Amino acid sequence: MDQSLPKNSRHVYAIIAMLLFTCLLFSSTTFIGVKGKNVYAASNENSVDANAYLKFVPADGNGYGVIYFCNNDEEPVGGVNTEGLFANITRCPRKQIKPNSEKETLWGNLLENILESCADVDDVIALADKYNLYDLHEAQIMVGDKSGAAAILEGEDIVHRKENYLLMTNFYHPNPDLEDFPLERYKIEEKRLENKKIDIDNFRRILAATKRELTSPTIFSYILDLRKSQVYLYNFHGFENEMVLNVDDALSKGLRKVNIDELFELNTPTKSEYIVFNRKRGIDNDLRSFRGVLAAEKIWEWFQEDSDFNIYREGELNMQGYTYMNAQAFQSAVAIFELNTRMFPNSGNVWDSLGEGYMNSGETELAIINYEKSLEIDPGNTNAVTMLKRLREEPNND
Repeated sequence: MDQSLPKNSRHVYAIIAMLLFTCLLFSSTTFIGVKGKNVYAASNENSVDANAYLKFVPADGNGYGVIYFCNNDEEPVGGVNTEGLFANITRCPRKQIKPNSEKETLWGNLLENILESCADVDDVIALADKYNLYDLHEAQIMVGDKSGAAAILEGEDIVHRKENYLLMTNFYHPNPDLEDFPLERYKIEEKRLENKKIDIDNFRRILAATKRELTSPTIFSYILDLRKSQVYLYNFHGFENEMVLNVDDALSKGLRKVNIDELFELNTPTKSEYIVFNRKRGIDNDLRSFRGVLAAEKIWEWFQEDSDFNIYREGELNMQGYTYMNAQAFQSAVAIFELNTRMFPNSGNVWDSLGEGYMNSGETELAIINYEKSLEIDPGNTNAVTMLKRLREEPNND
């Protein structure tokens, strides 16, 4: 494929693509195993976004046909092409990619470049020899083909398969000290792959054992039979419910994008509820730990994302604010009360509470402003009347 661009735009395009590429990455568990004529690859894909897609891109004369696995609506995190080559990317600690003046700059999405222009691992290695792979400043890519060849591209380093398996989590093999190592799921994978049992059932059990259940949970998983061009797809944590696709047959239906939920009877509500549960659990932990300012920021961000937001209600937040105030954690109390006024601006009570928060913080002028706002919304608020009279009579409030 022609990968040339005008010289004055090539570096700008590469930097933009690199930023878009890496900001969408999350953790994953990816591995490949070879036994006799069987070659299987597998991955758990983790994300905070419940949406996951398959993108079908048939061959167009300029590149190979590819099924892409996407954990959001924009960029793929893995894929397999019609030649039996697969690739999957995962986040890693940031590392510097030193420019090599003898190499060209590869523009565009690295994963797409690999899968649409390479037939096997040797082609991928040749691509890495030719280009500076700036996309890998905070990521790594595992590649494997139907012959059983496999490697991990880690910036300027390449790790080749030496055993009958190769596995990848979120650390650099040449420099594991950049991340907590060994990761628990890496140890689980390694133990189960060392038993030499390379088949669909064992790979499925490994995926189930290493799925994530907390922040950025496993959204979907897949196993690839690279010799037979088969995709075994699993939605969310439902490893008992398997969807099997043939790569060529699926691509014959043309260019399209399909939400993985649509291929299964279950799941969008289940996944969405799970992610909401985990997001709320994180915020609740902040609230319990007296990190009220941080919790207020997170709740407001969530509120702005969802027009039907009803996770935290006015009374619940008000009670939390008074919990902080009774503990003299006035900064957290004011943050929660102020959040309540933004979420429920037509409630006189929330403005009254914010006034009380400022009063207890010694911010008399701000207390008066908020009690006045409460009285404007609710003229029958006798507490606001009483507090305003008291505050205005204070000696330092002339």
